[in-house]
Amino acid sequence: MTIGHLVLTLTNLYAFYIGLAFVIAGTGLFKANISTLLGQLYDKSDPRRDSGFTIFYMGINLGALLASLVCGYVGETFGWHYGFGLASIGMLSGLVTFLRGLNNFGSKGLPPKNSRLNDKTALGISREYLIYILSFLSVPLFAYFMMHENLFDQALPLFGVIVLSWLFVLTLKAKKEERASLLVIFVLMFFQVAFFSLFEQAGSSMTLFTERHVNRAIAGFTLTSSQFQALNPLFILLFGPVFSWLWTTLGKKNRDPYPPAKFILALIQVASGFLVLKVGINLANLAGYTSASWLVLAYFLHTTGEICLSPVGLSLVTKLAPQRLLSTLMGVWFLSIAFANHLAGIFAKMSSVETIEGHINNTFDALQKYEDTFSTIMSFAFIMALILLIISPFLNRVFKNIEAKTR
Repeated sequence: MTIGHLVLTLTNLYAFYIGLAFVIAGTGLFKANISTLLGQLYDKSDPRRDSGFTIFYMGINLGALLASLVCGYVGETFGWHYGFGLASIGMLSGLVTFLRGLNNFGSKGLPPKNSRLNDKTALGISREYLIYILSFLSVPLFAYFMMHENLFDQALPLFGVIVLSWLFVLTLKAKKEERASLLVIFVLMFFQVAFFSLFEQAGSSMTLFTERHVNRAIAGFTLTSSQFQALNPLFILLFGPVFSWLWTTLGKKNRDPYPPAKFILALIQVASGFLVLKVGINLANLAGYTSASWLVLAYFLHTTGEICLSPVGLSLVTKLAPQRLLSTLMGVWFLSIAFANHLAGIFAKMSSVETIEGHINNTFDALQKYEDTFSTIMSFAFIMALILLIISPFLNRVFKNIEAKTR
């Protein structure tokens, strides 16, 4: 990722794609493994696990907020290549900090004794080094996909079928006691896709709705539609500690809800957020504008839903996945968000309206289109929550069995 941001400082279109490709490859190696490492710091029966991942999630969003403020300011003021350069310094400092603190982890995060990473391949090198080489070789492939967006859109469904087939085979080959845990991971992964396909409307239909139909003047200042997205990391930083404290407190009393219940709550909250937007649309003024208060409340509900689902999901993968498959399944868990974003684009197209030179033809027709879209999304979220509520007793049995074994 450090190399990627350094390459992004170059003023060349091909360098831009190569730099992004390095960031993608680095993120693939980083995100799954850092989450796995955190999970190994807790015993399977430790009630602080969800709380720890919530704090971890706060750190992610603190970085996102600082990046948008600092790198964004430098980029807009002095040029985006300077902003990318500043990001590379941040990446490098993070790498140095991590390397200096490795001794604090002891044996945590190291491959299990029966790991096949050291096995020699037909090329005469270990599997571990082959992974590193393939990671670098993937960079031009990622760059090529970004330069040919249509090809990526065509390849993603095919890749999804391949991944699902592999997961099916993986489940069949798993030990009997592992199979139930894997099924729970895959089922909740499906509901995570449903959640994020709605949550990610923040970057598409909700942003366009904000631009066209929200009174963005607050205390004498007019905010841009994209600036409202800063509410998400801000709310996470404000309320993340509250949820972290809540999960720990309930855990000490043996009353911490199982992950399916938290996922249900997340789906209800994202549905409620779109319900709030629907109410705001119905209270729009004669010019077709609604108060920003409705948008702020919607972002609040979506964010608290995210806190109930995303860090909890990372936590449950580290708790349920077999040790030999932990990093791989964590990677698949993150991969599911890519499919959620693809689905989010389909939902966003439902709100598309005709424009002339960037201006909508009929304000109230557009407003009605947004209301219909948000109503559909809201209904979908409530239906997903209901389905998960119905099957949650079966999923909870797996968590109860784990608790019984670790007592």
